[in-house]
Amino acid sequence: MGIKLQVTLAMIVLSLLNGWYCLGYWEEERVTLLHLKANMNFPNRVDEIRIDCCQWQGVECSNTTKRVIHLSLDSVRDWKLGDWYFNASLFLPFQELRNLSLSKNPLVGLIDNV
Repeated sequence: MGIKLQVTLAMIVLSLLNGWYCLGYWEEERVTLLHLKANMNFPNRVDEIRIDCCQWQGVECSNTTKRVIHLSLDSVRDWKLGDWYFNASLFLPFQELRNLSLSKNPLVGLIDNV
Protein backbone atom coordinates (compact mmCIF):
# COMPACT_ATOMS: atom_id res chain seq x y z
CA MET A 1 0.00 0.00 0.00
CA GLY A 2 1.43 3.39 -0.98
CA ILE A 3 2.23 6.08 1.56
CA LYS A 4 -0.37 8.43 0.04
CA LEU A 5 -3.10 5.85 0.49
CA GLN A 6 -2.02 5.16 4.09
CA VAL A 7 -2.06 8.87 4.94
CA THR A 8 -5.45 9.31 3.28
CA LEU A 9 -6.94 6.38 5.20
CA ALA A 10 -5.49 7.67 8.47
CA MET A 11 -7.02 11.12 7.84
CA ILE A 12 -10.42 9.58 7.11
CA VAL A 13 -10.36 7.51 10.30
CA LEU A 14 -9.29 10.50 12.41
CA SER A 15 -12.03 12.64 10.87
CA LEU A 16 -14.66 10.03 11.68
CA LEU A 17 -13.48 9.71 15.28
CA ASN A 18 -13.29 13.47 15.84
CA GLY A 19 -16.96 13.90 16.82
CA TRP A 20 -17.20 10.90 19.14
CA TYR A 21 -15.28 12.20 22.17
CA CYS A 22 -18.31 12.56 24.43
CA LEU A 23 -19.44 9.07 23.54
CA GLY A 24 -16.21 7.55 24.76
CA TYR A 25 -13.07 9.55 25.33
CA TRP A 26 -14.64 12.16 27.63
CA GLU A 27 -16.90 9.63 29.32
CA GLU A 28 -16.75 11.46 32.68
CA GLU A 29 -18.32 14.55 31.10
CA ARG A 30 -21.06 12.53 29.39
CA VAL A 31 -21.89 10.70 32.64
CA THR A 32 -22.06 14.01 34.52
CA LEU A 33 -24.39 15.51 31.91
CA LEU A 34 -26.65 12.45 32.16
CA HIS A 35 -26.65 12.81 35.97
CA LEU A 36 -27.59 16.48 35.66
CA LYS A 37 -30.39 15.61 33.22
CA ALA A 38 -31.79 13.03 35.62
CA ASN A 39 -32.01 15.55 38.48
CA MET A 40 -33.29 18.59 36.60
CA ASN A 41 -35.56 19.62 33.76
CA PHE A 42 -32.50 19.71 31.52
CA PRO A 43 -33.56 20.11 27.87
CA ASN A 44 -33.48 16.71 26.22
CA ARG A 45 -34.42 14.52 23.36
CA VAL A 46 -35.15 10.81 23.58
CA ASP A 47 -32.05 9.79 21.62
CA GLU A 48 -29.50 12.06 23.35
CA ILE A 49 -27.92 9.15 25.21
CA ARG A 50 -26.68 7.86 21.87
CA ILE A 51 -25.49 11.14 20.30
CA ASP A 52 -22.50 13.39 20.88
CA CYS A 53 -23.21 15.42 24.03
CA CYS A 54 -21.59 18.46 22.40
CA GLN A 55 -24.76 18.64 20.27
CA TRP A 56 -27.12 18.79 23.25
CA GLN A 57 -29.14 21.94 23.82
CA GLY A 58 -27.37 24.16 26.38
CA VAL A 59 -23.98 22.46 25.90
CA GLU A 60 -21.09 24.02 24.01
CA CYS A 61 -17.78 22.25 23.48
CA SER A 62 -14.32 23.32 22.39
CA ASN A 63 -13.75 22.85 18.67
CA THR A 64 -10.27 21.48 19.33
CA THR A 65 -10.57 19.32 22.47
CA LYS A 66 -14.32 18.53 22.33
CA ARG A 67 -14.52 19.17 26.09
CA VAL A 68 -17.48 21.09 27.52
CA ILE A 69 -16.66 24.82 27.78
CA HIS A 70 -20.14 26.31 28.33
CA LEU A 71 -23.23 25.00 30.11
CA SER A 72 -26.49 26.90 30.02
CA LEU A 73 -28.67 25.47 32.78
CA ASP A 74 -31.14 28.35 32.89
CA SER A 75 -34.59 27.39 34.24
CA VAL A 76 -33.72 23.68 34.48
CA ARG A 77 -34.84 23.10 38.05
CA ASP A 78 -38.61 22.89 38.45
CA TRP A 79 -39.76 25.21 41.23
CA LYS A 80 -42.15 22.45 42.38
CA LEU A 81 -39.11 20.36 43.38
CA GLY A 82 -38.30 22.92 46.06
CA ASP A 83 -35.12 24.73 46.94
CA TRP A 84 -31.85 23.82 45.26
CA TYR A 85 -28.59 23.76 47.16
CA PHE A 86 -25.81 24.09 44.62
CA ASN A 87 -23.10 21.39 44.71
CA ALA A 88 -20.09 22.76 42.82
CA SER A 89 -18.29 19.40 42.98
CA LEU A 90 -20.79 18.03 40.42
CA PHE A 91 -19.04 20.18 37.83
CA LEU A 92 -15.47 19.00 38.52
CA PRO A 93 -15.40 16.62 35.52
CA PHE A 94 -15.73 19.63 33.21
CA GLN A 95 -12.02 20.46 33.15
CA GLU A 96 -12.35 23.22 30.53
CA LEU A 97 -15.67 24.74 31.66
CA ARG A 98 -15.42 28.53 31.31
CA ASN A 99 -19.05 29.58 31.60
CA LEU A 100 -21.86 28.15 33.72
CA SER A 101 -25.25 29.84 33.51
CA LEU A 102 -27.73 28.98 36.28
CA SER A 103 -30.23 31.85 36.06
CA LYS A 104 -33.94 31.42 36.84
CA ASN A 105 -33.44 28.46 39.18
CA PRO A 106 -34.51 28.22 42.86
CA LEU A 107 -30.93 28.37 44.21
CA VAL A 108 -30.89 29.04 47.95
CA GLY A 109 -27.37 28.11 48.98
CA LEU A 110 -24.32 25.95 48.56
CA ILE A 111 -23.48 22.47 49.78
CA ASP A 112 -20.32 22.71 51.85
CA ASN A 113 -17.84 20.15 50.52
CA VAL A 114 -15.73 19.17 53.50
